[in-house]
Amino acid sequence: MGVIRSNTGRAVLAASAGLLFTLALPIGAVAASGIRSQSRTAAEETGAGALPVSCATKAPAGHARCYLSIEPGGASPLVATSGSCTVSKSAGWSTCNLQDAYGVKKAAKADGSGNLVAIVDAYDDPNAESDLGTFRSANKLPACTTANGCFEKVNQLGQQANYPSADAGWASEISLDLQMVSSICPLCHILLVEANSSGFGDLGTAENEAVALGAHVISNSWGSGESNGESTYDTDWDHPGVDVTFSSGDGSYLGGVQYPSASPYVTSVGGTQLKAATNSRGWTEKAWVNKTNNPPTQGSGSGCSAYEPKPSWQTDSGCSNRMTADVSAVAANVKIFDSYQEPGWLYSFGTSVSSPIIAGMYGLADNQPTYSVAASAAYAAPSQDLNDIVKGSEGSCSPTYFCQAGPGYDGPTGLGTPNGIGAFQVPVTGPPTITGVSFTGTSANPTVTITGSNLGSEPSGSPAGCSTTGDNFTGTSLTFNDTSGGWGAGTGGDCIGLLVSSYTATQIVYQFGSGYNTYGTANSGDSFNLTVQSGGTYSGTITYS
Repeated sequence: MGVIRSNTGRAVLAASAGLLFTLALPIGAVAASGIRSQSRTAAEETGAGALPVSCATKAPAGHARCYLSIEPGGASPLVATSGSCTVSKSAGWSTCNLQDAYGVKKAAKADGSGNLVAIVDAYDDPNAESDLGTFRSANKLPACTTANGCFEKVNQLGQQANYPSADAGWASEISLDLQMVSSICPLCHILLVEANSSGFGDLGTAENEAVALGAHVISNSWGSGESNGESTYDTDWDHPGVDVTFSSGDGSYLGGVQYPSASPYVTSVGGTQLKAATNSRGWTEKAWVNKTNNPPTQGSGSGCSAYEPKPSWQTDSGCSNRMTADVSAVAANVKIFDSYQEPGWLYSFGTSVSSPIIAGMYGLADNQPTYSVAASAAYAAPSQDLNDIVKGSEGSCSPTYFCQAGPGYDGPTGLGTPNGIGAFQVPVTGPPTITGVSFTGTSANPTVTITGSNLGSEPSGSPAGCSTTGDNFTGTSLTFNDTSGGWGAGTGGDCIGLLVSSYTATQIVYQFGSGYNTYGTANSGDSFNLTVQSGGTYSGTITYS
């Protein structure tokens, strides 16, 4: 049965004889009211029968896959009439439904104007702009085109030419991503950056190009299972002042933690299922999981990272490393349009749906440049800014919150779904400021203490090379250089590394790795410089106390 969303936001069951007759029309038939009927089972509305697009299959090492499954969608989405929002689960969720469910109908008409949201995907979608136009027109959204300056498509080098080869699976992903950002933030400008391949090297190049071209927000709906050494890619997603989202995966808890969703520099986005209701919100949600298999093998990705450190703002007690997800949004039964080797209207499933929805929320928030990771804002937000998702199980696990939704934080849905933009407004913090550096001990085994403000949290590192102990911090987050002696530590391959003993927002204490005495010593009187979190630099002369 269809539901009409009234001006108050409450859902009311359609009970008039005329409307019931309209909803009984054959699939694809159109009544005078514009309402289309599509008879589907509850299992189909969860994703049973949906087929993974080609890019969603297992990827080779060093490559990413997308998290999208689709099924033919028949007719175009139900178009909202003036003052109301038609709700029909069988017909698939529309732009109006998404805005209503997440409390941004007013914000979508007023906020985010000109804010640049980037989509990074692999390969080319030749029909990206035209399909976006069809979707926005059907959902009564303003045009977003190259001609009017709202849309731009570039390759991974920023060129509006020489695009990578076309790929049908990635084209579906691109269409979805563009259309979900449009649904939540219709006034945002959109930049599509197409990587040459699904390799992490090319995708990282495209990510950095999006930042170079001025993106304030970047949505990513791809990744792979975790692997040792993954943190070497973290600098590609670590962009202070840019809100970066990644899908948490579509393999349920059983599918394992996905990367880069597990990076401490991004917002990890899980998935839910929406259902219209007669409560004050007008909607209910539960964790997205397709229970065709037992235990489920399709659902919102979640779990405790094996490799990535826990950021200071994440406080769950059962995982000592990074936990996914942070927040969530609908991941099932959303209508999109894709005409590149697809029939047009499709039902979409997967956290590939969720990530660009949350990116759209950041677009509406229009955050100012800050050195805080965007995900941290949700952890500090008042409870009323998020819809706490308390139902939905992906099987058995310990602790249970790793795979089961419940009150408060849980893996499949994180802190919950948006209730307005409050949880996505990131407090402004300035760049790191270093006020002093002291050296204690002796030049044979010195301890370096850095004091200042906005120093952030300890960056992730990988073991130093040359069979030494210590971490390398990839050259941008935490480095030390003895300019008199001509040696440095904290960068890849320096054979020395840094041993951090404490790291807070106001003080960092470290020593050097075991290669220190082999490759150089910090002698009294030597000139030095160091960096903290890219933005903080300090130069001086070494003196011991």
